[in-house]
Amino acid sequence: MSATQTKGSETCTVLVSKRLSKALAHYAATYPKYTKTPDTPLFFSAKRGGFSAQTIVNLFARFYGLANVNGASSHGGRRQFLTELADKGVNVRVIQALARHENISTTQRYIDYNESKLRNAIELIG
Repeated sequence: MSATQTKGSETCTVLVSKRLSKALAHYAATYPKYTKTPDTPLFFSAKRGGFSAQTIVNLFARFYGLANVNGASSHGGRRQFLTELADKGVNVRVIQALARHENISTTQRYIDYNESKLRNAIELIG
């Protein structure tokens, strides 16, 4: 991503899973007119332009509402992604790098826990 596309105004490489890479390749093959240059918006509106950040937030709210998911936000997917990595035992420094957080304390605030996870942790000690 270019610096203008990021929150921190720094360029970065976005790593994606093999599964997502395959889906993106299919998307690009389906919409070659809209994916021919790297600076073209990934998702386009009916007017063929890119969406604003607020429009994406509104779309996520609508999708969550249609799925009857209460209390979710456009940022919730990011939090869930980081929490799932932690649940799978990924080192917090790796999670921090993927999240592009400057401070590890920020990353730690993104990782959710609940009583069930706490109980499971206690059970690890024989």
